[in-house]
Amino acid sequence: MGRKILAILVLGATGLLLLASAALAATPQDIYNDYVADGRLDGPYSKAEIDAYLNDASVRQYGQADTLSALDTLLKGALPYIDSGDTLADALAKAAGGEKSGRSSFPFTGLPLAALALGVLSITGGIALRQRG
Repeated sequence: MGRKILAILVLGATGLLLLASAALAATPQDIYNDYVADGRLDGPYSKAEIDAYLNDASVRQYGQADTLSALDTLLKGALPYIDSGDTLADALAKAAGGEKSGRSSFPFTGLPLAALALGVLSITGGIALRQRG
């Protein structure tokens, strides 16, 4: 009888721990309220919580359109950085700063200008040689 009670207590405690993690998760309304409070996100929200906010119909129904638009833009901009392993705070800083993930263009090294100058010299030199001959 003692082992059954112990087993029930262990299973009950395990169940409470599993339910507690879900109960402590931020709701989409929590994320919205955090942003409304001071115009920035202060909580350490997970990617799953952000996805839940972006897909929540009740926040869309009752939230202010301009606030939702600004928060959605901020979070959608931060998602690629979160996917690459950044914390929410770092991802928000990069998204707000306009930092791009990866390089969108090759940096200017002067080579294109040198190639253009060489092309212009070749064309003008060819025209000059042709006129002499």
